[in-house]
Amino acid sequence: MELRIKELKIKDNRRLICISDIHGELDLLQQLLDKVGFCSDDELIILGDIFLKGSKPHETLRYVMMLTVRPNVHVVRGNCDFAWGRDVWPDGTDYLDDADKAWLDDLPHIIETDSFVFAHAGLEPGPLNAQNPAYCMRNEAFLENAPEFDKWVVVGHWPVDNYCHQIPSSNPIINKEKRVIAIDGGCVVKGAGGQLNALIYQDNAFSWQYVDNCPKITIAKPQAEKAGTYHATWPSPQAGSTDHMLQLAAGDVVSVIEELDDRYFAKKDGIKGWILKEE
Repeated sequence: MELRIKELKIKDNRRLICISDIHGELDLLQQLLDKVGFCSDDELIILGDIFLKGSKPHETLRYVMMLTVRPNVHVVRGNCDFAWGRDVWPDGTDYLDDADKAWLDDLPHIIETDSFVFAHAGLEPGPLNAQNPAYCMRNEAFLENAPEFDKWVVVGHWPVDNYCHQIPSSNPIINKEKRVIAIDGGCVVKGAGGQLNALIYQDNAFSWQYVDNCPKITIAKPQAEKAGTYHATWPSPQAGSTDHMLQLAAGDVVSVIEELDDRYFAKKDGIKGWILKEE
């Protein structure tokens, strides 16, 4: 497999938006782009795993292909974008045509700018032109094993929830020492607790937004936080994976991941934990 690197020049005043691991959730992708107000003045980087799994895999792929007609939309290839073929479709049908496959085969494994390097899963130590494309697309727990980089390295692939061993969170993780940012919110692969993240860089500052498919409730009674002491990260259990109690104020809106008789397992601002039901 030949390594593909795309060099990209981004003007200093442009907002940079990065999304990864959409996994066939077209509706969430469209909601997220609307939420962040994506427009022609932005640069959008999609970090791969566009379409496998999810509720609308082929529709999502075609939508992203359509987006890349714009000069400000760029995509790197993920492991799921490489693994197309009859052996990976649940119904045994390969719904990709030759144009789809040619588009996927032409995707770069790395995008480099003046300040950032984007890859789906990670980078090995050493120059970019010596990278192994298979490693760029599939590398587990990259943030834990990554060296320090001169530029910011932004990756997806490994759900950030897997790095959280006490308080579960699906929010991007920014490691300033290593200059590595992990943004995979676990959309689809973390079940109801996953979310689709958008990392935003503007005016030398990072922020993020997310969307999920969870039903929402409004909190009527405050609840004090009780910090978690454990979080079972993999496989991806929902209720029972943590003992963390969420900090809540009246009027907070939360995402309900699972409802039990006396409590909810829920998410507030990307952080997961328990909410006791009112008696």
